[in-house]
Amino acid sequence: MIVVDTSAIIAVILNEESSQRVSEAIAQSDACTISPVTLTEATMVLSRTVHDPKLVLDSYLHTLGIEICAIDSAQAELATNWSNTEVSVAGAAAISPSALVDTCA
Repeated sequence: MIVVDTSAIIAVILNEESSQRVSEAIAQSDACTISPVTLTEATMVLSRTVHDPKLVLDSYLHTLGIEICAIDSAQAELATNWSNTEVSVAGAAAISPSALVDTCA
């Protein structure tokens, strides 16, 4: 499972240089998730260049099967200790902190 961050989502939607690599990583994953904070941040970033960022994000998340996973304070603590599980995809981060992901499943 991959926890996808804002920069990875934006890279794909705006067809940035790393979009192909990010898309491939997401496609190869057994499951992907984002936090509500990531969704909010991505909406704010896209609102600068996209007419209806919510529609674009909803379509993107649905098409790729990315689920929204709420994160509580215990999970946030786990996320602060993920440094040994980080995966960087061509400059756009896509992290897979297994302890955090396991609690979202």
